[in-house]
Amino acid sequence: MGIDFRKNVIILNKTPIHTPRTIELKDLEKIYQKDTPPPSKSSQNDILPLPNSSRNDISPPPLRGGIEGGGDFPSTLNKSQQIMAEILLDFQKALSQNGRIMPIWITGYSEMGPKGLFSPYTKALQEIYKNETVLKEEIYIYRHFSMNQFTIDLKQKAREGIDLKGLGKMYRKCYLAF
Repeated sequence: MGIDFRKNVIILNKTPIHTPRTIELKDLEKIYQKDTPPPSKSSQNDILPLPNSSRNDISPPPLRGGIEGGGDFPSTLNKSQQIMAEILLDFQKALSQNGRIMPIWITGYSEMGPKGLFSPYTKALQEIYKNETVLKEEIYIYRHFSMNQFTIDLKQKAREGIDLKGLGKMYRKCYLAF
């Protein structure tokens, strides 16, 4: 593709909450259900480790106050995705100059559907880009790079006559409906 990703790419995740695999975020969401009691006043400033997953009685420790004072992990995860979508638009605007719109690649769409872990990110993108007629045309969605899925998909679609941009637009229409 002729792109040096180390020099020419800025990576913004769908959420700043990182785990090595997306499925682990789902596991955290299950551990910290909405009925988890909020942290006590004395523990709000303490950063506590995640529960030891080798124990049979996994019970979540209280979270250190979440975004806007919450302590609810699912709400914090959802809010972080909305914020990251806003940051993405801000970056695209800042890096688009002299009539050249900065293209955005979103990789890893498996959890962007209506019931997926990243559906708040998807909904936020749909909302904030609804009036950005020019900028949204430069958003491309692809399979994730892990396990060579991006390359496999690109090669398969090339055999069907779909190029890189066409592939990204196809998935954008599927997930973002624009």
